[in-house]
Amino acid sequence: IKQLLVDGEQTTLQIWDTAGQERYRSIAQSYFRKAHGVLLLYDISSQSSFLSIRQWIEDIKVEGRIRQPLWSRAAALGLPWGRLR
Repeated sequence: IKQLLVDGEQTTLQIWDTAGQERYRSIAQSYFRKAHGVLLLYDISSQSSFLSIRQWIEDIKVEGRIRQPLWSRAAALGLPWGRLR
């Protein structure tokens, strides 16, 4: 938990890593019910990781009522640079 000053207002930033695996999906849904924003990361080296983003977005729309901002980004941590080209 981090306290930040954003546009002159005190804000609390709390980041949850809920893991993207199917077995954790029900746990993750409880986190984004009250979220003010959602960041989805997928593994750029895994097609199944990329394809699962669509289901996560649908879950967020249902559980979180999609009032919050939603971002999706690729992650390539741990991959050798040459593999990304």
